[in-house]
Amino acid sequence: LHPRVRRQRQMCIRDRFLGIRQCYLLKKNITSVPRIDQATIDSYVAQADFLIAYFHMLLIKCYGPVVLVKELPVLDTPKDNLLGRTSYDECVQWTCDMFDDAAGRLPATRTGSEYGLATSVAAKALKARLLLYAASPLFNGNTEYYSDFVNTDGSSLMPLSYDENKWKKAADAALEAINLAESNGYSLYEMRAVSYTHLTLPTNSR
Repeated sequence: LHPRVRRQRQMCIRDRFLGIRQCYLLKKNITSVPRIDQATIDSYVAQADFLIAYFHMLLIKCYGPVVLVKELPVLDTPKDNLLGRTSYDECVQWTCDMFDDAAGRLPATRTGSEYGLATSVAAKALKARLLLYAASPLFNGNTEYYSDFVNTDGSSLMPLSYDENKWKKAADAALEAINLAESNGYSLYEMRAVSYTHLTLPTNSR
C-alpha cells in the first residue's frame, strides 16, 4: 500500500476506537454532571450504546474480526494483557445484541432539534445490514480466502463452514426493521406521474 493510504487507514481505525472510548467515558461520568435529570441521562446512555455498536460495525465491515471493546479501556494496560481479535461470528452477534439493547431504549423517530440523533429504527436497520454481510458468501464459509486466517492461539477467526440459517437471520432482521420503520411513518420513495403543464417555461432575458 502507498504510505498515504496506510496512514489514512491507521487514522480510520484510531478514530473509531477513540469514538468507542469517548462513549464509555460519557457513560462513566454522565451521572456526575450537575443538575442533570434522569431522562437526559437515559437518553445519552442509549445514544452512546448505539454509537458503540455503530463504531464496532464499521470496524467489522472494514476489517472482519476485531477487538471487541466491552468496557472502558485502561490506557496503561500492559502489552501482555492487551485483548486479541474476536472471531467474526462473535463480533457480529455482540454488535447486533448492542443494537437491539439500544433500540429498546431509543425513540423510533426524532423531530426538531433532535433530528438526526440515534433512533430504534436506525439501530434495527444497521443490525439487519450487518447480518446480511455475515450471511454473504464473502464471510459465510469462505475457505478460499480465510482458511489460514487464525488468531495467535491458532483458532480460526472466520467461519469456515457455510450456514444457510444466517440468511434467515438476515431476512428476519430486515423484516423487523421494515415493519418498525413503516409503523412509524417511514416508507420507500415512490415516483408518481406529475403533470408540469401548469408551469411556465423560462424566457430568454436578452
